[in-house]
Amino acid sequence: MFLCLLSSDEDRIDKSPNLFGCDFQCIQKGLGFLFEFHIFFVYRFMEQLLIVEDDIGLNQGLCKALKADDRQIISCHDLKAAREQLLCGSVSLVLLDINLPDGSGLELLREIKENTPGIPVILLTANDTDLDIVDGLERGADDYI
Repeated sequence: MFLCLLSSDEDRIDKSPNLFGCDFQCIQKGLGFLFEFHIFFVYRFMEQLLIVEDDIGLNQGLCKALKADDRQIISCHDLKAAREQLLCGSVSLVLLDINLPDGSGLELLREIKENTPGIPVILLTANDTDLDIVDGLERGADDYI
């Protein structure tokens, strides 16, 4: 009986007996609510990856490579946008460039580790000297690429 109510055959829908004492529009609204709740739940609790990289080509490549059905990719090109995204909450992991147009990613690393120490941060930068790697890890980075 329930499948009949959701059938594309309009005559059968209109003439079907109601399922729970309500008409088709009532059921349709209920299903709409469930769908909206599902969308809210999925996006609220799915993994969120914040990529902070000013090189547009590299940023887009990372977004494409790391895309998954259970992961939301948030792309930022500067510290200001990254800080705004972090205020929204729910970030699971940060890929962070050190050299950004409006400052050092190391400053954002410090802020993240002070305010939300549970978020892992992976530094992603062309600065690959041993001193740079040690400095980034000592400041709290979880890894260095």
